[in-house]
Amino acid sequence: MVAATIEAALLKLGEPALEERLEACVNKMLGWYCGDGAYGDGDFFHFDFYNSFVIHPMLLDTLAIMKQMDNQFEPVYASVLRRARRYAEIQERLIAPDGTFPCVGRSATYRFGALQGLAQISFMCELPEEVRPAQVRCAMTAVIRKIIEAPETFDENGGLFDHVGPMIDGRPIQELAVGASGQAVGAGKYPTDAAIMHVPNPDGIKPRDLDPTKDPADDFVRTGFRVPLIIVSPFAKPHYVSHTPMDYTAVLKLVEKRFNLPSLTARDAAQADMEEFFDFSSPNLNPPSPASQPINVPCDATRASGVLPSP
Repeated sequence: MVAATIEAALLKLGEPALEERLEACVNKMLGWYCGDGAYGDGDFFHFDFYNSFVIHPMLLDTLAIMKQMDNQFEPVYASVLRRARRYAEIQERLIAPDGTFPCVGRSATYRFGALQGLAQISFMCELPEEVRPAQVRCAMTAVIRKIIEAPETFDENGGLFDHVGPMIDGRPIQELAVGASGQAVGAGKYPTDAAIMHVPNPDGIKPRDLDPTKDPADDFVRTGFRVPLIIVSPFAKPHYVSHTPMDYTAVLKLVEKRFNLPSLTARDAAQADMEEFFDFSSPNLNPPSPASQPINVPCDATRASGVLPSP
């Protein structure tokens, strides 16, 4: 549905779009309908909140634009809307009076974003008669408060709390207590965390825009909190996970070493060269074939409506 949503947005903006991709994606999604307002994310049903923050919102928004372009899509949109209203009703029933709701599946990491389906139907003023707008406002307010006020969810600056502290030059990695205090309570989880971190000021220039009355002292000698890095390469070691702390200037270090170039700054000079991720002696030259995608399917509203199962 991501591809269809992009094409629908291009149409809405008056730009050229691959209209055949719209119908192909919508048809595929409609074919995965399981009943009672829920779609499978593929051939098999997964009990999570993917219906809420991806499938229903994207289907509704995409079909809303498609029916503006061609009123033959009205029946399809009406059916999808009925299903979304039913799913929103189910979501509202899953919220307990204290603001908790079932934490299931991969979607739990999105916290109250997992209730986007309910929020969208409420925003569209399309709630079922059995669900009053006040119910939804109270329920979702309780959910948001419950999550925001939970310890170790957000840090003192409003970001998502990470129990592993930033890399600070001259110190080892620290495990943190709670987001509100940021108190270091012990060494990091992996042996490499215990090593002294090397994230020096890149060029020796101190920050010039700090307010000494309210900003913490800093000298560009720390990183932010962790973000993931995924290596896609024929030389990448399969199933390999690194536990070596490094920042993104390590990518520069790899390029500099490969082409025998000098370091740009003291920061990339201090980083690991990332060679632990790779096996240059045994490249995988047989990647899996990408899934085929139709590119010449006619944009036919009757075909889209013809695959709709009964709601």
